[in-house]
Amino acid sequence: MSEQFSEMIYGISPEEEIWFRNEFNTDDWLLPCSYEFLVGSMTSSTLWLYSEDHFDHDALCKVIQRFIAKFRPDMTFRLTYACFSMEFLPSEFGGGWCVVNKENIVCSNTWKEAACIQNGI
Repeated sequence: MSEQFSEMIYGISPEEEIWFRNEFNTDDWLLPCSYEFLVGSMTSSTLWLYSEDHFDHDALCKVIQRFIAKFRPDMTFRLTYACFSMEFLPSEFGGGWCVVNKENIVCSNTWKEAACIQNGI
């Protein structure tokens, strides 16, 4: 199953960019997701976070939470993603979401939510 997402954090300062680069600069071959800094101006850029195949929800949300706590304590970050299979397999299509602030990380997916609704009706 593949997972795809594309989200941006706007107005990244030079200090924030250095912090993100240090967080993502690892000897480990598996980053939580792909990323690029898109130049916006001399004083800020945009961080583009994305995945074309798989990504580590937990690790990415923890990095985002550390960023929020350090630089933007009033920020809430929202990520939605799509899951799909290259083959038409039963129950292999759906997606999920994560919402992150300085204190909480809350994630769910279509299968979990559908099961909750199914059990409640």
